[in-house]
Amino acid sequence: MVRVDLENVTKRFGNVVAVDNVSFSVEHGELFVLLGPSGCGKTTTLRIIAGLETPDSGRVLFNNRDVTLIPARRRNVAMVFQSYAVWPHMKVFDNIALPLKIKKMPREEIEKRVKFAAEMLSINHLLERYPFQLSGGERQRVAVARALVVDPDVLLMDEPLSNLDALLRVQARAELKKLQRDLKITTIYVTHDQVEAMVLADRIAVMNKGKIMQVGTSDEIYNRPASKFVAHFIGTPPMNFFEGVVEESFINVGFAKFPFKNIPIELIGKRVVVGIRPSDISVTPIVNSIQVKGYTILVENLGSEYILHVDVGGIVLRAISKIKPTSSEILLYLDQGKLHVFSEDETRLNL
Repeated sequence: MVRVDLENVTKRFGNVVAVDNVSFSVEHGELFVLLGPSGCGKTTTLRIIAGLETPDSGRVLFNNRDVTLIPARRRNVAMVFQSYAVWPHMKVFDNIALPLKIKKMPREEIEKRVKFAAEMLSINHLLERYPFQLSGGERQRVAVARALVVDPDVLLMDEPLSNLDALLRVQARAELKKLQRDLKITTIYVTHDQVEAMVLADRIAVMNKGKIMQVGTSDEIYNRPASKFVAHFIGTPPMNFFEGVVEESFINVGFAKFPFKNIPIELIGKRVVVGIRPSDISVTPIVNSIQVKGYTILVENLGSEYILHVDVGGIVLRAISKIKPTSSEILLYLDQGKLHVFSEDETRLNL
């Protein structure tokens, strides 16, 4: 197992800073996810780790060994691409065996490794088929098997499930998580899908505009987002936000006043943003909550629950409810203990 460290890595393409002074560590055997919107620099970061791109500054370390200038072929990493890159003219066996043939391994060793990898991915019955005879999920497994067959120190995965339909994606991510846990390979996984990241990751690095916004477990990022961007990006439906003014013992957001016990004097009179997740708003009374009255303007039926869009003093709040409203007028109860407060520069305030 290998520990991977990035130290102050920066990469520019012309005038565009794709990766901006990025630092993080991936522990031995960890499944680490780079999460962010399209164009945030996560794939470029992955390619730098792979050795497919060279950073303009900073270092990449494998077990404290500087590999920044070492070519990809000498890093013992394997990469699964979004497109799978499965060769259409080769049978599944030959697709999986290709990196071993390039290394000129003995035929017996190649057969042994291919069969072992195919059994791990449950595709041993497909070895004599061509890619056009496979489903999308099967092609994805072939790509993963080809990556694992070289026994890599680090496994890199660039949105490997994005081409699968929704149901197959749920199944595939569960299989990937189990496989990674069983093999204990240090894995760095890129995705823009926050649900995928939350389910798979031991830890997540949220990226935006080339920068790391926060690194933490799924629970840490969801429950204590370090910035408004992270708070908005993580969670479905997105967090509700409303502007307010800090007063001596509460924050006034217009339609309600939220009390806080220990407001620093320097914050009084400042403008802030208050956030609360839809799941922390109830249509029935809860302890330590703020009650507000509103009018339902839209109800989304998800089968097991409803997403309510409620106009509260001109601000639309989203709430998740098991109960469908029977009239447009509604009372909402906002959990006081689940409020998030952000400064004008959108960083978290711990009140």
